[in-house]
Amino acid sequence: MRKLVLLAVVTTLSTPAFCADSIFYSGTSLGHTNVGNPTTERLTKSSDNVLGGFLGYRINENFGLEGGYTGIGRYRNTTQSGKADALSLALVGFLPVSDHFELIGKVGVADAFGRSSTGGLDNTNRLGPMLGIGVQYNPSESIGIRFGLDRYEAAVKQASATQNYNSNVIAASFVYRF
Repeated sequence: MRKLVLLAVVTTLSTPAFCADSIFYSGTSLGHTNVGNPTTERLTKSSDNVLGGFLGYRINENFGLEGGYTGIGRYRNTTQSGKADALSLALVGFLPVSDHFELIGKVGVADAFGRSSTGGLDNTNRLGPMLGIGVQYNPSESIGIRFGLDRYEAAVKQASATQNYNSNVIAASFVYRF
């Protein structure tokens, strides 16, 4: 599934319509996540510091496409622990508020890959919706600073039962337009 999402991004961004007067951007994120409880036991850890990165294309002033990879958190209870990362593709809406500030909304899809380190849980992929909101400050034409909240869906599997959970990532990002 990751290869399919990556292929869709590369194909879309390499078409001739996207190459003329393109406004590409990339970014790195540092954030904190709050993980929903994927187990029946009380969690002893449900948050984590996470890193991420993204590459985007600004179609016009109000819309863009963005692909990203981010950690979406760790969890632990007395017998089980695990973590998940996500590869995402989203349509991004930009609403300029002033010359330097814009509101951001994202809607897309994410492939969350959950890995278990203890407790008999199996590694699990979950393809699900990804939503985000935020604000971006643009001090110059090529630099931006973004603050946002993104929500991902993930899963863990134990024996034949799959347990879904959500992860909310609050992040600060440095954006570079080229």
